[in-house]
Amino acid sequence: MEEKKIKKNFFLGVLNGILMNFAETLMGSSTVLPLYLSNITKSSVMIGFGVSLHDFLWPLPQLFTAFYLQGKRRKKFLYDITAIFRFLALLIISFLIYFYPHNILFLFLFFLFIYHITGGIAGLPFMDIVARTIKPSKQHLFWGLRISIGGLLSIGGGFLIKFILSKYSFPLNFSLLFFLSTIFVGIGLYSFCIFYEPVDEIKKYQKDFLKFLQNGFKTILNDKKFVTLFTLRVLSGISLALEPFFIVYVTKVLKVNIALSGLLIAFRMAGLLVSNFLWDYVQRKKSLKHLFVISSLLGIIIPFIAFLGSFKHFLIFILFFLNGIFYSAIQVASPSLLLTISPAQERGTYIGFYNTLLSPVYFFPIINGLIIDKISFNFAFGLSSFVSLISLFLSLKLRKL
Repeated sequence: MEEKKIKKNFFLGVLNGILMNFAETLMGSSTVLPLYLSNITKSSVMIGFGVSLHDFLWPLPQLFTAFYLQGKRRKKFLYDITAIFRFLALLIISFLIYFYPHNILFLFLFFLFIYHITGGIAGLPFMDIVARTIKPSKQHLFWGLRISIGGLLSIGGGFLIKFILSKYSFPLNFSLLFFLSTIFVGIGLYSFCIFYEPVDEIKKYQKDFLKFLQNGFKTILNDKKFVTLFTLRVLSGISLALEPFFIVYVTKVLKVNIALSGLLIAFRMAGLLVSNFLWDYVQRKKSLKHLFVISSLLGIIIPFIAFLGSFKHFLIFILFFLNGIFYSAIQVASPSLLLTISPAQERGTYIGFYNTLLSPVYFFPIINGLIIDKISFNFAFGLSSFVSLISLFLSLKLRKL
């Protein structure tokens, strides 16, 4: 592949990440979305269900996508098709929020489902093309720039959210946020649609889906690095599932003004931005495996800060800042390490199995919602810290593999 095309792809891929991350800030599954849902339902379980769709549906179809794309010399066509559905679903949501502010919950969740499931279908061709066109030595920089520059813009996005939420009343404020997200998502999707995809090599592939599953499980279960990484990602996912409830905790329990949520989001984005300079240093001096050690330590500390925030409200700013670092560590380490350990001839299988088998973990916000409704926020905080403690021991094991 020509150097010019490699540089163009790197730029377009980073631009795609910047715009999608900025759009995610404006309709954030861990911030704005649970805040919106708390305005149309009092059920923490339904809030947990709504925010879990974002993470659950992205990995869910990827095993089936991996099977479907076997033997195909080009894969980006699937991304291009789903981009249309994703854009339209989000556009419809932004108008629904404004014109039908009440009794909209299930219709809202339906179109949110369409948006995320089509994103999940697009996920595997996206990951596969990135792996084939971005050099392994540039992977951490690629993912890091997507998050860090997007994080820099998202700090401004946090202040924009603060302005819109305080300037306009419900439902116009949330409708505007989702409409702006639609615009940035549309441009972000287009930037990857014009990404150059080299023709892939034709490899032997399994036409029988059951044999495809059997061979796939046999391959990944015999790979100690994969098993350790996957288990670690499950544990970190359980810890991360508490994040959407922090904004609800702050506004509903601590009674912090809703307009302040934009500032809290800006602190989270600042954590995302700052952390990526740290990850580059860790990559050069140690390895990306150490990111899971750092994320596990943060996962232990963050719930305690949330608990102490009920006594000292200034701690909620530290809470959201560290949450940004926590999220960034997982989002950079997980895909980078997965693509690094995946054999070229088995990459689609590794990505598909990894992401699809992870999908049930993303429903853990529903369990957190039940825990919060039936027991308390503090119990959920304690459980999250305990899981991160287990994750810490496993991350030390991964570091040695």
